[in-house]
Amino acid sequence: MDRAVIIGTYESLGFRFCTSLLEEGYEVTGIHYRNMDEELVEEKRMEIGRNANFQEVLQMEWLPPAEIQEQTLIIIDFNYFYLRKPGCSLEISEHLEKFLVHNDKKIKDTQSKVICLLPIEDHVSTNERFNKIILNVKANDYHYLYLSRELDIQKESIKDLIEGGF
Repeated sequence: MDRAVIIGTYESLGFRFCTSLLEEGYEVTGIHYRNMDEELVEEKRMEIGRNANFQEVLQMEWLPPAEIQEQTLIIIDFNYFYLRKPGCSLEISEHLEKFLVHNDKKIKDTQSKVICLLPIEDHVSTNERFNKIILNVKANDYHYLYLSRELDIQKESIKDLIEGGF
């Protein structure tokens, strides 16, 4: 598996996974949200550089019509939902739910792996749709990790998570 999609690519944990996977030679499609601080996004773009293996797509242009066609590592940084206003995250959670439901069979058929990065700070959200997505994640064969935004993830541990399994 050398292809990855990271939903929330400029978020704290998503960005760490993104840079690590690019260094490992993965082709990464980075999905980011429009309501982010542009100065922070620009800073992170500079860190990634002009990596030929990186494609950036705005979330509204990618979700939900995107389809999984080949084996893909799908990483979803759910910390976004805890840091943003409920109105913003509601729209994104609707699109994310449609994406996962629409691609459920294709994810299984291509033997893709879905990894959900969940915030350890709060296991229950006030966003009902988000809670529904999390229940769906746990009911499927998706992998999920509870991580702190402040966690210092080393490149070796990311590689171990992805290659070694859960």
